[in-house]
Amino acid sequence: MTVSLDVLVADSAAAARELALPEAWALAAARTPGQFPALEPADAARPLTGRQREVVEQAVGRTVHGDEVGVGGSPTRGWPASSSAGTERPIDAPSGTS
Repeated sequence: MTVSLDVLVADSAAAARELALPEAWALAAARTPGQFPALEPADAARPLTGRQREVVEQAVGRTVHGDEVGVGGSPTRGWPASSSAGTERPIDAPSGTS
């Protein structure tokens, strides 16, 4: 099994969220009008359609972002990871444990 997780840590949760935005905006552009633009800096005034805003929020929602204290223990807080047997266990738990 391969597990991948985007983790962004900054001085504040708002700053960490801003780190996730350029990739989320590029994803929205790829999924809505079908463009593949270069990553651009975060810009709160960026005009987005309703669908683009939804894609951006979903993409940012799939990241772990925040300050060092808030993110520090996140991957070991028991987030479920499905094994091939369909059981759930914390991501850092070795196979065969739950």
